[in-house]
Amino acid sequence: MENLWEMIAKARGIELGDEFKWSNFTDKYRIRESGLEYFDEGQWCNSLRAIEFISGIGEIEKLPFRPQIGEDYYTYTNKGEVFVSFWDDCSIDYVRFIAGLVFRTRDEAINYLPTWKERISKL
Repeated sequence: MENLWEMIAKARGIELGDEFKWSNFTDKYRIRESGLEYFDEGQWCNSLRAIEFISGIGEIEKLPFRPQIGEDYYTYTNKGEVFVSFWDDCSIDYVRFIAGLVFRTRDEAINYLPTWKERISKL
């Protein structure tokens, strides 16, 4: 059986674990299997705004995927081949993130590859 929070997240256009901005509030939010959380002073906290979220109040702006330290992500080699790396919080991770080349899944990286090849062909 699908988790209720997973169904609610999908109804709002996001997936479990996606970080997002919520137009009515200034904090960064995410949905986990246990509920709605917001990021405050360097840590994730349970949010009491679940009713507003479930009710569809406000617009959701999905934030780019950013792995946690030690978490795998997909990116490209210099030849445009997809490979898996892990987030070490080092400069190359941030360079890839700023360039928009950090993906949660291999499929996301593969789907973006034509756009990336087009972008670098214009350099």
